[in-house]
Amino acid sequence: MDRRQCVRAGVAAAAAAALPPLYRRAQAAQPVWLSWPADTPWKTLAVRLALRLGYTAAEGLQVRAVRPGAAVAPGSGPRVHAGGIDFVLRQNLDGEAERAFWGLARTPQLGFALRHASNGADAGVAARLRDGRIGVAAHDPMAAYVASLVLLAHGVRPRPGQLVLWTDADEAQTALVQGDVDAVCVGDPLLTRWQQAGAIRVLSDTRYAAESQRLLGGPVVCACLSASARDIAEHGPTLRALVRAVQRAGRWLQTASAMDLVPYADLADLAGDPGMFVTVVTHTRESWMVDGSLDERSFHHVLRVLRTLSDSERYEALTPERLVATRWSASG
Repeated sequence: MDRRQCVRAGVAAAAAAALPPLYRRAQAAQPVWLSWPADTPWKTLAVRLALRLGYTAAEGLQVRAVRPGAAVAPGSGPRVHAGGIDFVLRQNLDGEAERAFWGLARTPQLGFALRHASNGADAGVAARLRDGRIGVAAHDPMAAYVASLVLLAHGVRPRPGQLVLWTDADEAQTALVQGDVDAVCVGDPLLTRWQQAGAIRVLSDTRYAAESQRLLGGPVVCACLSASARDIAEHGPTLRALVRAVQRAGRWLQTASAMDLVPYADLADLAGDPGMFVTVVTHTRESWMVDGSLDERSFHHVLRVLRTLSDSERYEALTPERLVATRWSASG
């Protein structure tokens, strides 16, 4: 080996020695089995961007996507779910020790709107809501909760059979156009499309943090990363590496320009309409959590709302301590 080769080898060795210790720990981590529901593209956008932008690979993670509920071989690495808080609630109600450890969204990202834009006075809103039928997505329990809260805020008590459930966007479009519903509680891209078309008049837009806190009575967590209590205890370095990648993607999302965003429109099934993707991201940015550290206060608000609107006995046994990894820190 000549002198120049020796110098190059020495520089490479020095660079390798300078790599952060956290990166080396991540390199040795087991695979992460990651699942997310297909019908929540916005709440989990930072997670999927972390994969697409290479941030998980930069942390040395081997992330393998699995369907929610699919079997995973025991001991083959932590299993993580990215999605609405309802998943954590449901798991715990079923006796599974699922814990949220990183927040993704701090608002429901839903809009409640009357069918057709109107210049009428707000005094007529209560009457329209009292007798109206409200369209919500069958797969999104949060839509029903937000709809009920908006009704109560206008002095209207929700009545049985008032909600009209739809299963997909086409069914929702038909219900709105044909007048089968008088109001809707819906997320994007339908919310933005109907706004742009003048088909709805928005009364409450929980893509914005201030409106979400006003309606829900305080800060909440609406989407998160979660894992079993056992995986959180046993795979801390791996999960922290995942959090770093997701947080990095979240920061990118907050500052990305329209040109930056366009190549990733397919992550929200909007590859054919990148302009809509950019518009939705612009409207939704403040609802995403960048510092996703969790505390019990947000979960107190979640449970309070559920006990007010749902079968209170069902949620009585749940406490924030059962839902969030309170002693877990993203920094170690």
